[in-house]
Amino acid sequence: MDINAIRDKINKLLALSESPNENEARAALLKAHALMAEYKVTEAELTTDMNEEIVTIRTGVESTKTKTPWMIKLSQVIADAYCVHAIGYREQGARKTDVGFVGFKSDAEMASEAFKYTTRFLCTEISKRDRFYSSRRMSADMKRPRLMGYAYGFVEGLREALATQTEENGWGLVLTTPPEVKDYVEEHYQTTKYHSKAANRLSSDAFADGVKDGRAFDATNSRIKIGVGA
Repeated sequence: MDINAIRDKINKLLALSESPNENEARAALLKAHALMAEYKVTEAELTTDMNEEIVTIRTGVESTKTKTPWMIKLSQVIADAYCVHAIGYREQGARKTDVGFVGFKSDAEMASEAFKYTTRFLCTEISKRDRFYSSRRMSADMKRPRLMGYAYGFVEGLREALATQTEENGWGLVLTTPPEVKDYVEEHYQTTKYHSKAANRLSSDAFADGVKDGRAFDATNSRIKIGVGA
């Protein structure tokens, strides 16, 4: 198969990755990435043919340093997996940060959907644990390290799972943020480091539970169930 035919097939798969069916879209994107890795076709080469623009998508999901600081870390993990750049919008004096993604349109859209789905899932799991700890009459000070520990652990487990998937499939040279996107971010946004004090005080046991669940999480499978431990 000649390289033009390969590019045409990849472009068709990328178009299919915009399907409203999450499983079909994810499968198409993964197949496209696999072909890109196998034939050493870069994102930049494809976007020249597709004339795809770089866009910024705001998810509408808001993070705070006191309740959901782990969302920023999660956005970075998702961004790396979808070859985009994670950004946060926060008005001066505001406490909430609106999470967004910058990248080629299809990548940014997929990253946004994956982030919103994963966030909903993780918030539900944290709420279950919060109720469980409350039933044991734990104080807020006792619950917080456990809840934050689980959340940060989950994000780390997900990062490990995605990294393993990339390594096993040989996608390392393909699944990187295109230089055009990096240049766009540098030109249009001011980047700063983000850190929350919550990450300094985490329950090691809860973190380990989160890592285990994060490694098993499949953002395309809405039927997954993760139980709440003691």
